[in-house]
Amino acid sequence: MKNKKKINVIQAISNKSELPIDLLCGYPYMQLFGNREIIIEGVHGITKYQQDILSVNIANKKLCIRGRDLHLEYLNNNNMSLKGYIMNIEFE
Repeated sequence: MKNKKKINVIQAISNKSELPIDLLCGYPYMQLFGNREIIIEGVHGITKYQQDILSVNIANKKLCIRGRDLHLEYLNNNNMSLKGYIMNIEFE
């Protein structure tokens, strides 16, 4: 019952502020531009970084991005941009 009330409050705030409910709950936010760039907000750390794979911690999960010629365009605070030829995005 407590979670339902919490969700209703968050939903009401989302409706009033026009902010996505995911953002208010602290979920990561991702934008994918074709298969050449991904922007991720809510990164809590990089666990693996090579030209063909990037693994990051987000929320309570691990996000694994596979591809070719992957490189970090930027990484600041909890935000990052990865460019290259993205072939696979997977939650672990």
